[in-house]
Amino acid sequence: MNELELLAALANSPPAKTAADLIGRVCRPMADNLGQMIGEKFNAYRAKNVIDIANKSQKHVDQLQPGMHAHPKIVGQIMAQGSWDDDPFIQELWSGLLASSCTEKGDDDSNLNFLELLHGLTRLQAKVMDFSCQQATKVATPAGLIGARELRVTLTELCHAAEETDIQRLDRELDRLRVIGLLSGGLNLDNNEMVLLTPTPLALHMYVRCHGSRKNPIEFFDAKPGVLPATASVPTVRVDASK
Repeated sequence: MNELELLAALANSPPAKTAADLIGRVCRPMADNLGQMIGEKFNAYRAKNVIDIANKSQKHVDQLQPGMHAHPKIVGQIMAQGSWDDDPFIQELWSGLLASSCTEKGDDDSNLNFLELLHGLTRLQAKVMDFSCQQATKVATPAGLIGARELRVTLTELCHAAEETDIQRLDRELDRLRVIGLLSGGLNLDNNEMVLLTPTPLALHMYVRCHGSRKNPIEFFDAKPGVLPATASVPTVRVDASK
């Protein structure tokens, strides 16, 4: 079966029809164009991934209040960027973002922050972020913000969560998570028996949205009030507007 035949078969398959219905529930303009996008913008590989992501979103979409919908820009970018991911775990995260992009007015674009982050994550990074957000003790700070207490795990636990034993790769991937602001810590150059794997507030917010929820992360995690160790403050720069 050639590429055109594959696309035609996909476009007319039951999963594609279910996907179009689900996308129509969250963004009618994109559902109307789904068949055209499959035929003109996506090859069979990407089209199947879009269909899989849409179908995985059903459990989240079913929880939405009637009439909640997402902006076409958000849905279009989820379809475009998510179409490159064939990994079921990453697809689940895309499906969560699709559902959590829905609001009553359909004009919220806050998930754009997480689309770019998710698009740039490897499967290993996504697994580690997910693991750290699950395992860390979440705290509601006095300022009303979400935070996490230091999370230290054994190297064996990290390897199990990441499904990887190559310590050099683990070191690189954790460094990357730290650079993009999703993780505090990483491997210790002198002793890697214990690994600091604390999720940042940004990671906790992303976890909530990628799991299909728009809840305040404090409510989502049922975080109890607490005080976290002080971090270095950002210096204040005063600008004289009269000059």
